[in-house]
Amino acid sequence: MTSAWRSFRESEFVVIFITSFWLIVVLQYYIPMLLFLPISFIPGYGVHWYRQLSGAYDVHWGRHSCLSIPFSWCACRIYINDFEFLMKFKEKGDGLLLSTHCSRVDWLLAVYVGMVGRSQVRVGFVAEVTTALMPIIGWSRYLLGDILLQRAFHKDRPRILDNINNFHKSKVERVLFLAPEGTIADPGIDEEYVKACEQFMISDGRKPLTHLLTPRYKGMSAFVLHSPNNVASCAMTFVTGHPEVDEKTGAMIGGVKHSLSMSNPDRMIPDLHTIFRGGMAAFVNIHTLKLYNEGSDEIDEAGAKKIREQLIQDQILKDGWMRTFEETGKFPGIKSASDWTLFPALHFRMNATLIVHTLVTIKTSAWLFSCSDMKVVHAIIGIILLAFAIHGGSHKIGQWTTDGRSRESLVGETAIKAFLNVVFKRSMNQGGKPKEEEQKKTK
Repeated sequence: MTSAWRSFRESEFVVIFITSFWLIVVLQYYIPMLLFLPISFIPGYGVHWYRQLSGAYDVHWGRHSCLSIPFSWCACRIYINDFEFLMKFKEKGDGLLLSTHCSRVDWLLAVYVGMVGRSQVRVGFVAEVTTALMPIIGWSRYLLGDILLQRAFHKDRPRILDNINNFHKSKVERVLFLAPEGTIADPGIDEEYVKACEQFMISDGRKPLTHLLTPRYKGMSAFVLHSPNNVASCAMTFVTGHPEVDEKTGAMIGGVKHSLSMSNPDRMIPDLHTIFRGGMAAFVNIHTLKLYNEGSDEIDEAGAKKIREQLIQDQILKDGWMRTFEETGKFPGIKSASDWTLFPALHFRMNATLIVHTLVTIKTSAWLFSCSDMKVVHAIIGIILLAFAIHGGSHKIGQWTTDGRSRESLVGETAIKAFLNVVFKRSMNQGGKPKEEEQKKTK
């Protein structure tokens, strides 16, 4: 790839166009879920049937078309230290996967993890309640039954338990993906929060973490009830610039590391625009985690303290992994390239699903509106261009009116969070809390 072409390919103009095109691809994915929605209003079993139907559609069809853009077209790659462990974890049915939170696209990688390998699993997420406001993608996650939190423990616990219990009653298995840190600390913006995390560790008689925030343990006893005996924990570090792996040492070569220490001014939080710029890779270190699970669904103070200690110890371990990767380009225990497994790129299946799904959309729309296929194609192109104009303009305005950062964990998030920040004085991170509360450490 010539430098001139790469500069154009990675330009903001192209990145915003690809993001807008992807949004319309996700719209195609979302429409069938909306059409299924009336099923949920059938008394008695409607909600259970909707969960099962929407989950089957998502797992076996819909998500393959959505992920073709980031993982096939834009060459996002995932390297993992123990692929077989991950497969066995998925095969056990319900699972709880605790991850570090060094990017805004952890969730997208988790969806890909769910569809790769010999076991296809549904992936659910724990996210802030503002997720449901995000156009199309956020709406689809709401319909899929993600757990949306307001970050207040006394309000969140009933919501968590209700969601988990309802899915268990529906006999719908899923891997719940969440980050115990609960928030992202943007470089140069959330320094007070980082200091609060450091002070928490010091007051607890421990060394401050260097690469990660301290975990939030309140509410975790409820999450453990989802899958008490199937919990995994992983660290994810992100590199851009088409990195490779050295065959002899297993160390990353080329590319630019972004998951650096909290004090490093070069630390960067990848988002959707980072993925759509092309050539991003995630390096993952995963292991099993035993969490206290002898309590009931009632608040168990003694159990909560045990979980608190287990989470802190796990966070210290992962913080060390992240520090080692920054220093050496690999995690502890990696001795050569053979110790990594590169996730397979499902090019044929993802792109074939995208093509078929698009053709079905065109044919169905032409039949519904009694028009030609070409009129539908022209309409889709017009919608893409409209999305490009709206997203490009609103994203820039969102950056200009706040701190200049892109926060696209979902399309439109930069603009929507900027609006909430400017009009309602809500934090850009930490669950959108009021600004006067954003530095208060919630445990």
